[in-house]
Amino acid sequence: MIGWIGLLFVFLLCVVTVGGVWLVVGLRTGVWSPGVLVSIFGITFYFAILYACSTLFGVLSRNAIVCIVVTIVFFPPIGFIAILLNLPT
Repeated sequence: MIGWIGLLFVFLLCVVTVGGVWLVVGLRTGVWSPGVLVSIFGITFYFAILYACSTLFGVLSRNAIVCIVVTIVFFPPIGFIAILLNLPT
């Protein structure tokens, strides 16, 4: 029920970080690429997938170590699938 708070937190961090980098690069170089801002949604979605995996295995196993290890093992295949599908990570 409160899982959306974690997603909101990551989304806001991405907005501040990516938006700040985009703003600074835009002011210093004059290059205003709006495609950079789209990465905010990709990063948040990637976190949502890992968060769901972590929550699922945390509930099923009731063990924090299993939850962390499974999430770490699940991390590279998602990136590999994104590369195969030519999706932004």
